[in-house]
Amino acid sequence: MIRLATISVTVIGLLAAQAPASARRLGPLPPHAKAPTGPTQCAFGAWQRWEGGAVRVMAAPDDRSALLGTLPVHDEKRDYPVYLDVIGTEPGWLHIAHASDAPNDQAGHPRREVFAGEGWVSSDTVKIGVQSARGYLLPDAASPRIVDLGDRWLTEVYRIGEIHGCSGDWVLLTYHDDSDVRDMMTFGTAWFRGVCAIYETTCDMKSVDTPG
Repeated sequence: MIRLATISVTVIGLLAAQAPASARRLGPLPPHAKAPTGPTQCAFGAWQRWEGGAVRVMAAPDDRSALLGTLPVHDEKRDYPVYLDVIGTEPGWLHIAHASDAPNDQAGHPRREVFAGEGWVSSDTVKIGVQSARGYLLPDAASPRIVDLGDRWLTEVYRIGEIHGCSGDWVLLTYHDDSDVRDMMTFGTAWFRGVCAIYETTCDMKSVDTPG
């Protein structure tokens, strides 16, 4: 047992020594904004995540509800994701509508079946860009600022994770830093503005971080 413990400590030490220079401990996590406990209304565009298989679209925010259709499995031969609108949330779920594969259709790829009606999908199956450096404890710029990335957008620094809720032009989401190998994964949850619904590039919009 002593020999095994010694080997384990040695391996951990070697892994730490080989960690890339970019890895860093971020220190104490910032306060996490609390996720809504009920429904919220949303009005922003997004796209289906590349990762994972086909996305099931349900009649209600419940795995036991009727299956309405699916969003297709990602095909690496296609240039664009499936785009959609997010019109609401429930804990763990997003209410979506108007899913479309039009960019791929226009690029000449074979048409595939995409459920375009309203329905509910798991909140970790949809992605957005965020062109803002500042995240807040509440959907209010006067509330405590718990994320400040200077002149870099959230999209440039962190991996954007699950979407939890909306309030006006604010979106509550979880962000991840996968580069800190010693902590394995550092994450937080905050309210952001500056949602960009384009996968391929940035959005032409006024900065939400600049007053006036």
